[in-house]
Amino acid sequence: MLLSPLQAQDLHITLLNGDCDGDNEVTLFDFGIVVNAFGSTPDDPNWDPRADLDGDLEVTLFDYGIVVRNFGAVGAEPFDPALPRQPAPEEGYAISGVVDLEAWLGQPQMVRIEALREDAPNQIVYWMEAIAGEPFVMRLPQSGSWTIHVAGVLHFLSSQGYSQMAYEPGTPIRLVLVEPANGDQFTDGRASGSIEIAVYVEDYDNVIYRSADRTMELRNRERELPSSFRAEWSIHPQNAGNLQGMSFVTSDGKLMAYYSPRTLAPGEQEPCPVTIRCTVHDENPDVSRRDPPQELDFTIYLVSHSTIGSISIRSITSGGEAVSSAITSGWREADRIQLQVSMNLRVAANWHLKETTCTTPWGSGTSLPYTTVTISTDEEHRRFTYSVEAVFGWTGPPTNPPVPERRDRKARTRILAFDKLRRDEWASTERGISGGVYDPSNWFDDRPGHWGNVIPRFNERGTGGVGWYYVVNFAPRPFGSVPNALAVFDWAGVFAPPGHQYEQEYRGKVYIFEHPTVTLYTDANPVRSQYGVLAGGIDRVANAVTHELAHRDLWLQAYNWAGFSEIEIGGPGYWFPANAPWDADGDSVADFYEQLHSGDFHFSPNSPYAVERWWTGNPNASEQTDIEMHARLWGEWPGYTVGSLDTQDWSAGGRQDY
Repeated sequence: MLLSPLQAQDLHITLLNGDCDGDNEVTLFDFGIVVNAFGSTPDDPNWDPRADLDGDLEVTLFDYGIVVRNFGAVGAEPFDPALPRQPAPEEGYAISGVVDLEAWLGQPQMVRIEALREDAPNQIVYWMEAIAGEPFVMRLPQSGSWTIHVAGVLHFLSSQGYSQMAYEPGTPIRLVLVEPANGDQFTDGRASGSIEIAVYVEDYDNVIYRSADRTMELRNRERELPSSFRAEWSIHPQNAGNLQGMSFVTSDGKLMAYYSPRTLAPGEQEPCPVTIRCTVHDENPDVSRRDPPQELDFTIYLVSHSTIGSISIRSITSGGEAVSSAITSGWREADRIQLQVSMNLRVAANWHLKETTCTTPWGSGTSLPYTTVTISTDEEHRRFTYSVEAVFGWTGPPTNPPVPERRDRKARTRILAFDKLRRDEWASTERGISGGVYDPSNWFDDRPGHWGNVIPRFNERGTGGVGWYYVVNFAPRPFGSVPNALAVFDWAGVFAPPGHQYEQEYRGKVYIFEHPTVTLYTDANPVRSQYGVLAGGIDRVANAVTHELAHRDLWLQAYNWAGFSEIEIGGPGYWFPANAPWDADGDSVADFYEQLHSGDFHFSPNSPYAVERWWTGNPNASEQTDIEMHARLWGEWPGYTVGSLDTQDWSAGGRQDY
């Protein structure tokens, strides 16, 4: 579909049905699948979910009719797979509409929408995933003529949930009060402006992934997307003022509200309590994922005298230049920072500010803004507390007895973090592109709080011809032969430094790439791998590391290749063992090992796609060879639990950084 700026609204796209085997055509093979499963339900031995084209959990004449109606139809060709792909931006030129699935009655299904501007000098395919039948808005970086391609995410429609995936509520919704603190006091309606409120929302659901024959079950967690939540706000007593609250969660997981307090009556008892309630509802389209509503109550107190309104903190260089909202520093002189604390006031008539005291872990002072000493790069990453105390004096008419001073103290917490890509805290090239030729980004360092220290097996060491080496290494961008990869397992040493290819020291290494792993797939832009969970940020990096180490583990198994020795590699003239007599089907898994573990992993020396065909139940699947399918399932699922690393993620923008 070719769109111009005037034709980008209210699109209604219907994806045709009937392609049971996932080859993008409705053919006799699809007829065969429906006929073989005709009359079956999920409890029958001939049940095949691919044949249930309308999702009603029964293969009937309605499913047969869909194939007849669309027989011979061929789907649109996808965009060139070699083109770089990037999640659609959050701002820009918008196209909107809805994608429907023809004759579909089952559970909600995901579709993938891709857009390409063919006249752009640097062609990038922008994409998003949407739920069929639900309105979508896709934003693109500029206007112009775009070609839009829409396809199903999965091999086939499944009334049992896509890719045999099922969900259930996990831990309850977590609500954290960010601003203000419970018990804070504020000047009432005598002061101008509103009081900002921020509540952080987080929820993880359990996800269960089963093989088509139900013989294998894998479990993990997925984080709810912010779009699944709706908030209701209320104040008590109801006449305490006006509260305007945002209903939907922002991409960083926060709900915002603004409270304008009433003015206390003369002689009214103060401090006067006001309770604010935030109720969050889980409205995930998949009803099985929904948690019960969760409430957060907190109380603030209204007073008639002046108070602190809010306090803030930022990082600056020694020259006074603001660095960013994140509190991070680096080892270079130009990247070292100090903290600067400031405040604003809620001012009531006849009150003036007499004195202030600011307290931080890096010093205290009596003037605002207050600037700390330079923070050492050896400081432990953590959440820290800073506070400001203010004393106010009465300037109105004299009274008997005199009006006493009023004190107000507000304390907040922030994260002392590391910057993933800049302001490096540790200048070490030890593991950059096989070591010594590139300084890895800061997130890669093996220091407490850094991703290189908290992801399981990230710092594993192997042995080679010259002693130990880091297994997981860094590269700033994918190598030429793997342009779209997040990571790669280089068993033979192909990506060693020039002049060292295939040498034993460089065999069996894993390379993690900065741009796709860290820059694209953030917590605000998570992505689901084909046979994995939805993940972004530190979870996506852990996913990539675990996946590639699953490849390595398989290759080091006894009776597979048993290591990276000369007989298996041998140099440029002979370096890949995927041929006879070791590997008849060419799937990079040795025949003997496949025979030994055919019952455990469903390998077959006669089919390079045996694992995928067993898992999906599609006898014609041919996308993932056995070695890659093994890494996707046994690497991405049992290797780590999504969200388990959050409490250790001390990076700027990490999930603790709310």
